Amino acid sequence: TKLAGVDLSGKDLTGTILTRADLSNTNLTGIDLSGRDLTGTKLAGVDLSGKDLTGTILIGADLTDAILPSDYLSADNLSGRDFSDMILAGIDLSGKDLTGASLVRVDLSGMDLTDTILTDANLTDANLSGTILTNANLIGVNLSGAKLIGVDLSGMDLTGAIIRGTHMTGVSLEGVNLSGAKLISVDLSGMDLTGAIFVGANLITVDLTNTILTDANLENVILSDTTLNCVGHPICVN
Repeated sequence: TKLAGVDLSGKDLTGTILTRADLSNTNLTGIDLSGRDLTGTKLAGVDLSGKDLTGTILIGADLTDAILPSDYLSADNLSGRDFSDMILAGIDLSGKDLTGASLVRVDLSGMDLTDTILTDANLTDANLSGTILTNANLIGVNLSGAKLIGVDLSGMDLTGAIIRGTHMTGVSLEGVNLSGAKLISVDLSGMDLTGAIFVGANLITVDLTNTILTDANLENVILSDTTLNCVGHPICVN
């Protein structure tokens, strides 16, 4: 069923099968979606704020740019859920368990993610600029292509993280634990990595020009095409 862009406000859709229907950019004002089967339904760009989604099945639904009701994310355990491309502005994710969740291309800039569990979460191309990550669990997180501008990661544990092509301008990294992490095509030039831990990390095409590595632990680190014009560590070449 293709109803993309149609104004369905106030319509009686009782008995209408919406599974795999195309409701992209549709006006659903006044439509009750609670308990409905929306498996594979396209809801891209739809305003769902204020909707009761209790019992609603959204498996495989396209929620690209959809505006979700705030209570949809009220559960503490959101592990494994797919929030890719969703707009989560105004949603409180602090303290939530997002283990293994997909947040690909999600704008989390400026949000408070204090105590949020992001273990093994996929944050590829997500925007975390200015995001508060105090006590967040970032072990195994995928930050490929993500924007981390101005984020404070000092002293945090990013063991096993994937940091590929990540934008890290103004990021605080003192004492960060990057053991076993993969850093690929990342610019760390001029940053202060005093006391950082890189045990067993893999640094490929990483720019360490003027990077401060005083007291950093680079035991068993793997370096490939990495610029080592850093300071404060025997590995540095000046």
